[in-house]
Order: sequence, then structure tokens, then C-alpha cells
Amino acid sequence: MDANHGNTWTLFPIGQYPYASKPVAMPATHIDRYKRNVASLVSSLGKLFNQVTRSILPDYTIVEIKRAGRMCNNVMTMDDYLHFFAKVSDEPTRNSLIVHLDLLQEDETRYLRQLSNLSQYDDIILSTASSSGKPVLLFITPSQDIIDVFCITPVQFNDMNDPLQSLILLLSQSCGRTFSIGQCLQIPNGFHPDPLFMALFLTATMDRHGHYFETTANSLLRFKLWILGDFITLHDTYLGRLSLDDVTTYSHPFHTPRRKQDNFDKLEKKGWFVMDVKGDGNCGYYALFLALENAGINDFYIDTKEDSPRVARGRWQRQVLALRQRLAAGSHLLLTQVFPIHSPNRQLPWWTMDLGAPDTESQNDLSSSFLIPNNDDISLYFNDDFTENEEMHHYHMNPFWAATVIAYVFQVRVIIITRVSSPKPDAKRTKDVEYSFVTKIVEFERDFEDMRDTYVPITTHYNCFRLNDGSFNAKPTIELLYTTGYLSRGGGPDDQHFGTIAF
Repeated sequence: MDANHGNTWTLFPIGQYPYASKPVAMPATHIDRYKRNVASLVSSLGKLFNQVTRSILPDYTIVEIKRAGRMCNNVMTMDDYLHFFAKVSDEPTRNSLIVHLDLLQEDETRYLRQLSNLSQYDDIILSTASSSGKPVLLFITPSQDIIDVFCITPVQFNDMNDPLQSLILLLSQSCGRTFSIGQCLQIPNGFHPDPLFMALFLTATMDRHGHYFETTANSLLRFKLWILGDFITLHDTYLGRLSLDDVTTYSHPFHTPRRKQDNFDKLEKKGWFVMDVKGDGNCGYYALFLALENAGINDFYIDTKEDSPRVARGRWQRQVLALRQRLAAGSHLLLTQVFPIHSPNRQLPWWTMDLGAPDTESQNDLSSSFLIPNNDDISLYFNDDFTENEEMHHYHMNPFWAATVIAYVFQVRVIIITRVSSPKPDAKRTKDVEYSFVTKIVEFERDFEDMRDTYVPITTHYNCFRLNDGSFNAKPTIELLYTTGYLSRGGGPDDQHFGTIAF
């Protein structure tokens, strides 16, 4: 339309961009060392930050944390928008002016009037609001004498008429020619729940002459992680103290790279990261070392970063024996004082259903798996026979009783996820398997002594269950992964193996 006539704006054809130059790549997403699913990570950030009440790191205030949580949950305020707009606008990728102004306020438009020559810029991106308070972006190319209007939500021309006419007058005075107005984009209601976030995304996209018509849910999430990249470390510090960057052959010689055949897609899509350990029959204890460290419990941590691998390996092997001894003592205490032989608790179904110990003899025998009896030779736990001799498998970690003892000894919540492999009906190869999951959460509440006779410390979920971050953070929690089951086409049993899962 002509700048001074009519009551509507010109509509550009759908798919037409107001620029033709080669796009500049959008900002790279914050690189997540744990390669978590983007949607899960954003959701986890939002849930945790909305629930915390204080900051545990000096570089972050609770105000900043809550602001990040609102962005993740698509409920940004205008103050949030202005804060994050600075990150988008501070370093334009082109000879651009990017600024937020309330064009309805004379005091704010004074900023543009103070600029001697607006035509010095290749692009001008103005963020503003309509008279009804809805976000609007204006893309101005001084050399083309046009104002391109981007409505983040449906906006009527009358809501923008006055500020646009004021802007046209200002531009005409600065550039010496008349400008026209065209609506380049109007995002329909329901496309995205947070129009303020969409305004941030479009500002960054237009600055880079990007193809915003190709926007996907994934590109929006990745941009959100770029904005919030600094907060991911804060999130991970709340939920775990173990940094993968600090785990090396010297610091944790039992840690091993993930095997190519391992498939943990379902776990990782829920936001977990799986850490593998050496499968020599002590994997449960190795995984427990990492899990305890991740929970901030350093009772068994030793610093071997300056030791040779040989020396470090020997020191950690002694820690395995010390941990076995600690859990054996805890197991004895549980079976003799907490749940003694004649305790009514011993008759509850969880002893059979969760522990596979239906009678007194099998219940009392639960303690026997922690230590090889009548033996002081530590090498017996680390030679080939310990791995290969089936009689020695009794002394590998019993997953569910060990989790019960760990929860009692360290006063933590233990989450143990069991992944069960089974052959597919049409299996042709060993790896043609499907997986099912069972999650057991083991904990002793502070008041469990008052209801000892009826207390059941294990809760079972027959799926891959994840606590919300607020509940997780409320109590020291360790998470272990246990794999079992059968392979396909005569592959035999799958590994009965432990790993650590975090975040």
C-alpha cells in the first residue's frame, strides 16, 4: 500500500522472503557432551528450574534460573523476552541494526531519531508490540524502501497503523524517500505456545537471512538450547556431580567405552546417559562407584589421576573389596536387626516377588554374595575364573538385594532399571532382539522404623520409568542399569551386566 493511504497492508505471496542473499547458518546448538535427546533435555531443564528454590552455583541467581525455566516451558514474560533479546541482538551477523522499541512511546523512538543516518545499515530489525500488546517484528531494507511486517500472532492493521506511520515518517526523514508497508508473515494461533520465543527465533533467523518457512519443531528446540546453553551445566550439577570429561583411564580404570552392539535408544530419548564399565564380574561395584560419585557421595572415591594405569587399577581393586565388605556388613545388619528371622516383614510378598527369597534359608543366604567366604586373597575377584566359572557367579552383584542394602547403608534412593532382551518372533540374527523394561525404586523413608513390620522398600514400575527432576533432586539418588535376558538365533543369554545412568 502507499505509505499514507488505505486501511490494510500488502500481503506478500506465501514462501517469498524479503531478502535474496545467501543465508548465514543459525547459531550452533550448545554441544551436549552426553548427546541427550533435545526435547527431553529442554523438558528436564524446564521442570527442574521451575521447582528449585535456590541456586547452588554463585554465577546464577534464582531470578535467572526461573527465567530459563519459563523459556523452557513456553511461558515467557516480556521481561524475559527483553533479557534474551540482548543475546540475539548484541552481535548481528551482518551490517544490521537490531533493537527493541515500543514505537507507541515517543521516549523510545527518540533512540532512532538520534541516529544520524539509518540508511547506513543493510538491514534494520525492529522488535515492537501492537496497540493490543502482541509482538510484531519489522524488517527494513533501506535500499528497497519497504517495511516488512512479521506478526507473531494474528494482528489487525489498525493495531499497527499509528506506530507504522510514525516509523515511516522517521525513515523518510532519514533516508529522503517514502516507504511502503507489506505483511510478510503472520503466524497462526496454535503454531507455537509462546509468541515471545517465536519472536526471538525469527529475529535471529532474519538477521541471518534464514529460511523461516522451513522451521521445524527440532530447529526451534535447538535454538532454545543455544539460548540456554550456559544453563545446561547448572542443570547437570543439580542432578549429578560426575562429569564425563573427568572420567579417564587414570581416574577410573574400570570405565570402558560403550560397545557398538549396545542399544540404549529408549533410555537416551528419556534424557539419560549410559556409562559402561568393565564386565569382569565386578561390574555392579564399578557402576556403584560412578553412581555414588554422581550423587556427591565420595566415601569410596580415590584420586588416581596421577597414578599409572597399573597402580590405579590395583588401588581401585582394593576399593572394590572395601565396598563389598561395607555392603556385607549392611546386609547382615538388615537381616539380623532390621528384618530379623521372626520379623513379620519377612512374610511380606516383596521378599518373594522382588528378591526371589520366599523362605528363611534363602533370605538369610542373601548376604553370602558379597564376599567369598574364608578367603583373604583379593586376586580371586579379578582373575579369569571369577568371570568364567559359573560357580563364582554367585559372588557377582545380586541386583535387587544389593540395591536394598545400598539404599539402607548410604541412605539414598536407588533406581535400578532392568532391560530384558528377548528374541523377536522372526529373528534371523543374534542381534534381532526386542527389549522390555522394569524399573525398581528402592528407598528407606526416614520414618520407616515406625512401620518396620509392614514397610516395603521396593516400588516396581513395569516400564522404563523416570522420576521428575524435582523429586529426583529432593533426595540423594543413584541410578543403575542392569541388562539381562536372551539373544536370538542360538545366541544364548544376554549379558547380565551393570552400567551407570545419569541425568
